[in-house]
Amino acid sequence: MPTAKDNTRAKQLHEFLNERAHLLGKVSRFVQRVSKLSAEVFVKTLVLGLAAKPQASLSELAEQSAAMGVQISPQGLDERINRRAVTLLQGLFEQAIQVFQSQTKLLGGSLTQFDSIQILDSSIIALPAAMQTLFAGCKTAGGAAALKVN
Repeated sequence: MPTAKDNTRAKQLHEFLNERAHLLGKVSRFVQRVSKLSAEVFVKTLVLGLAAKPQASLSELAEQSAAMGVQISPQGLDERINRRAVTLLQGLFEQAIQVFQSQTKLLGGSLTQFDSIQILDSSIIALPAAMQTLFAGCKTAGGAAALKVN
């Protein structure tokens, strides 16, 4: 059963994804005109879709978008995964680090005894194949595009 703390975290993350993605959508020029596929929906499509299934296909990601009320074809989604999308996601990730790094409550306060935390060679995040040319330096064994968190 979710606790009040869990609900606060979920609300905080929801607000972050909506507000920051909206602003960064404009700054990154991901959003150039009014469209059903806003920066917020695009980000949540990727975050929620890939969190549920790291190897999700474009069709599965399009289904995630449809679940949020925005119909887009896999091809339409593929067209939106471009340099501007990378700039949007990079900016969002950088802001997430700034916003959440001082909130040790998100980690239950268990890391307050340390001055710093260094993560080395930890995780690989699978990306859609359409991003392979943008992330050619980090490929999984199967040759798909990926990010490696260091």
